[in-house]
Amino acid sequence: MFTWSAAIAAFISHLSAGGRARGTRELRRYHLLCFAEVVEPLSPLAVTVTDLEAWLGREDWTANTRRSARSTLVGFFSWVSANGWRADNPAALLATVTGVLGRPRPCPEQFLRSAVIAAGPRERLMLALGAGCGLRRGEIARVRGDHVEDTIDGPILRVLGKGNKTRTVPISDDMAMRLRERAGYAFPSPRGGHLTPAHVGKLVSRLLPPGWTTHTLRHRFASAAYRADRDIRAVQELLGHASVATTQIYTAIPDDATRRASLAAAIVA
Repeated sequence: MFTWSAAIAAFISHLSAGGRARGTRELRRYHLLCFAEVVEPLSPLAVTVTDLEAWLGREDWTANTRRSARSTLVGFFSWVSANGWRADNPAALLATVTGVLGRPRPCPEQFLRSAVIAAGPRERLMLALGAGCGLRRGEIARVRGDHVEDTIDGPILRVLGKGNKTRTVPISDDMAMRLRERAGYAFPSPRGGHLTPAHVGKLVSRLLPPGWTTHTLRHRFASAAYRADRDIRAVQELLGHASVATTQIYTAIPDDATRRASLAAAIVA
């Protein structure tokens, strides 16, 4: 059991049983495989907090990468300890790592317009779902025509998000029609099923300047949606975030709002 490969496989099965998202499971697996490669031939039962700290102390990591890797080690060794396979938990002694809050980075409108002009019908729909509906690349990949529903207020799109959580996003009549025209998955794969999130991201990034991605289209949606009514809670619901604090990272404050706030506080000297 306590080869690294067997222990990692069992831990990932544990996460799967707990309903953790596939992306989360793959990230945890990646961290543990990287750690195991560094500390072998030590087994999971033999590593110490010193080994953990040496790995987490890499100078080429950002604070957020270090924080994520620490979370993996804490989760793994807490699971090992809880099952009675180790009397101690070396990860319990790890210092906490403070993450760095990101900044809103909405894709500029001129880049989006150029991408829409250059795109074919398939990629143009991907751009619209990212920039106009706030979908992640994985959510875009899984969109289906039968996920569109009519309500008294207009059409909505059911979106399968992270952790298999479903949210609804109001969409235009035109978007509803475009999605309903596509039977089954909106972006089918030649091998069956739907395109992978990575492939969707690649198709979109090819249309945008370097450094601009599907994720920056989501930032663009958040910023434009917030500008409409200045309702951060509404934007949070549309993006499917558990916390408003996360939504704030996506949402650029309109220039007119900061100007009004500054002038309201101005004094005559």
